Amino acid sequence: MTTSNSTTIQNIGNIMMDLQIKGGDLTYDENSIDISNMYYAFSGNDFAGALGGTMTSDFQTEFLGLGFGPDMTNELSFRIDIPYNTVPGEYAGDISIVAIAS
Repeated sequence: MTTSNSTTIQNIGNIMMDLQIKGGDLTYDENSIDISNMYYAFSGNDFAGALGGTMTSDFQTEFLGLGFGPDMTNELSFRIDIPYNTVPGEYAGDISIVAIAS
C-alpha cells in the first residue's frame, strides 16, 4: 500500500514498531541550508504535532506503535523552509530512518 504524495512507511515485520529519524544539512558546493529548516510529520502535514518536529542531526524517536502486516502503513511528510538569501542550486543531504520495536 502506498500514498500518492508522500513517503510511506510500511511495517513488514512481525512486531509493532516505532521510528527514529535524523538528518544533515543540505549542501550545494560551499553553500548549505541548515537542517533546522527541515521538518517532518508522521501524521499528515502536522509538523508541530505530537508525531512531527524539526529535523536534527541526532536521532529523535517517534512512538508510532505501528502494527504489523501488509496493510499497516504510515505516511511521512517533509517540509523545507528555504532561507531568503539562499544561493540557487541543487542541494543534497541525508535523512536516516530506523525502525525500532515498540
